[in-house]
Parts: sequence; C-alpha cells; structure tokens
Amino acid sequence: ALVVGSSTLQITTLPPLFNGQIGSPYSQVFSAAGGSPPYTWSLASGNSGGLTIDPKSGVLSGTPQTVGTFTFVVRVTDSTGASATQSFSLTVTPPPLVITAGAPLPAGTAGVAYDQKFSVVPSGGTPPYTWSLINGAVPGLAFTSSTVELSGTPTSSGSFSLTLQVTDSAGLTATRTFSLTISPAALAITTDRQLSAATLNVPFLETLAAAGGAPPYAWSANGLPAGLTLNSSTGVLSGTPTAAGPFTPVITVTDSSLNSARDNFTLLVQLPAPPPLTISGLPDTAGAAQQFPLQVSLGSPYPAAIQGQLILSFQPNSGPNDSTIQFS
Repeated sequence: ALVVGSSTLQITTLPPLFNGQIGSPYSQVFSAAGGSPPYTWSLASGNSGGLTIDPKSGVLSGTPQTVGTFTFVVRVTDSTGASATQSFSLTVTPPPLVITAGAPLPAGTAGVAYDQKFSVVPSGGTPPYTWSLINGAVPGLAFTSSTVELSGTPTSSGSFSLTLQVTDSAGLTATRTFSLTISPAALAITTDRQLSAATLNVPFLETLAAAGGAPPYAWSANGLPAGLTLNSSTGVLSGTPTAAGPFTPVITVTDSSLNSARDNFTLLVQLPAPPPLTISGLPDTAGAAQQFPLQVSLGSPYPAAIQGQLILSFQPNSGPNDSTIQFS
C-alpha cells in the first residue's frame, strides 16, 4: 500500500504588503498552498489598522482611517484543521497633499492699494499647514504667510506669475501657480494747471509732465498764444509769444495704448516793464499866458501801444518884486 500525503500547508503571499492610504479603499488577496483545500482565513493577532479579512477568499479589505504602520498575523486553516501563520506589516499614509484653488487673483492697478487673499484650500497630508511664496514677486506687494495674503501698493504694471506652496507637519509639500495682472496707473497730466507766466516777445520754455498709462506719450494743444508751440514727443512748450493777454489752452496727452487725458490750462503772457520816460521842452521860467510845447520820449522801443495821462503840476514863484496893493 502507498499513501501519498499532501504537501505542508503554507501562506505563499510574501511581505511587505503594498501601502494603504487614508480614505481610499484597500484590498489585498492572500494565497496559500499545500494542505487540503478549501482554506479558511483569519487574523490571528495584531492590529490590521481597521481592515478585515474574508474567511473564504482571503481578501484583506476596508478603508483605512488611521495613519501608521500596523503589524498583524494572518492564519490559514485547511479542511483537515491544519493551519499556518505569517506575520505582515501594513503602512497607511495620509492622502496626497493638494491645493484646491477657487477664484483667481483679481487684477490690480499700479499706484493703487491692493489687498487680496489667495482663494485656496489645502487637503490631504497631515495638518497643520504652513504657506510660503516660493517663486515670483510683484513690486510693492508683500506676502503674509499667516493669512495667505498679498497686500501693499504695486509700483509696476505687467503680468506676474506667483507660485504658492503649502507644507504639512510631515514635511510634504504641494504647489499651485497663480497669475496676477497689474494695470498701469490712470493716465494723467501732472503739471500744474497754472503755467508759468510768459512775457511778450521774450523766449519762453516749460516742460509738461504726465504719469500713468503706457509710455511713450504724445502731446497736443489747442488755443496756445501766437508764437508758442508744444513738442508732440517731449511735451516741451516753447517759443516767443507775440500776443499778450491771458490764454486758456487745452492740452492733451495720449499714451501708447491710445488712452488720452486732457485739461484746461491758464497761461498769462504779460507785457514787459515799460522803459524810462523822458519829458523835455519845459523852460526854467515861463511868462504869464505863455505856451510852450512838451516832448515825451521812451528810453527804448516798446512792443505795445502805451496809453495814459501825463499830469503836469506847477506852483507860482512869489518874490520881492511881486506887486502890492496899498489901501489908504
């Protein structure tokens, strides 16, 4: 008689088991060989991290809820009651650290105060989280990590790329890139609306200035005094005015994006100081009822007509030869 016995019962699944993740379903099939099937499976001892094993299929399954490394012993039993055991360990990790972004950063304007929080929500990893701005900057704005906020007054216009990073307590990191557009400041003429006074027939020069918009600027003017012109590229108002009086020119500046700003200005072209006046033709003495011509002359030519009154006053000269009247 020949008796053929079965091979020794053993668990053929080898450690280590693949990692699990919190919140994600886990499934691991255990296999056995030898003995007399069918097999019955069970957890002999230890902590499986909340996972259970199916007695018939030998599938370890469930959804891990705790981070850590768990060690447990798996037992398989055949139909004759023979059993075998094997120790296993399972590592459960946190879910991946990710940044969920909401609304994009709103645009700002150069020279205008800006204060905006990033619309972000971290998830996964192991709280608490810390934030940092690891790449990119906007001139004039500062990043506050405790509030995940950009604030300040931007000094330059343009499109800026900003990379935000979150770090969990285990050192895991995740990043998200944002874009921020800073528009140029509103175009405006910064020169005082009361221009410097000019003088008739005297060379005049004043440079107009603008800010904001998108340089370079182009200048134009209407209603300038005769003799003055405005340079379209430099904004220099120059020339020799040939007409006197108050003027209210309208000056316009246009930037490279064809945005315009205009305003009314006041420019006074005044007359020069009059030259010295000389009166001649007056005799040292004059007889009674005597008439004589007077001559009035200017020390130099004057560019405008001079009108006015010349008042001549005199006082009789009394002396010993004055006649006297005697009464008796």
